[in-house]
Amino acid sequence: MNNIFSSTAVRTCLAIVSAAVATGCRTEVPAVVASVDPRGWDKPVTLIVDNRDTVSERSVSIVLRHGAECDSLPLRIEVSLPDAGHYGERFVVYPSRRRPSSVPVTERFPYRDRSVLSESGYYLFTISPLVPVSGVEAVGVEILKEQ
Repeated sequence: MNNIFSSTAVRTCLAIVSAAVATGCRTEVPAVVASVDPRGWDKPVTLIVDNRDTVSERSVSIVLRHGAECDSLPLRIEVSLPDAGHYGERFVVYPSRRRPSSVPVTERFPYRDRSVLSESGYYLFTISPLVPVSGVEAVGVEILKEQ
């Protein structure tokens, strides 16, 4: 009796499904976010952005999910490029004032406009608070095409 599920047919089907899944996974994610300790964020967070678009102008924002009660939050942002280049700088965000018992909000803070990530590969964004802060639940980077 012939088996309609021959090993060649199964391998062909698996190859087609794998190619379809791999192609679907190549879409760019506009934001990369990581959780931090809301009782006291004081450690660096490294976010990995897989860049494939080396020509489009994009806006880069820092994203915070917080219920923090502070007027300003100084950060250190370091960016490692795919070619091993590296730069860093101080960047201050001004979260909206929140009461400690209020529901956390997600805020975006413009970091760079009209940026072109000219290298294909992995960009590492390391974000560190320069002073410990409580109430921050998550930190991230959002990269969107300019309209």
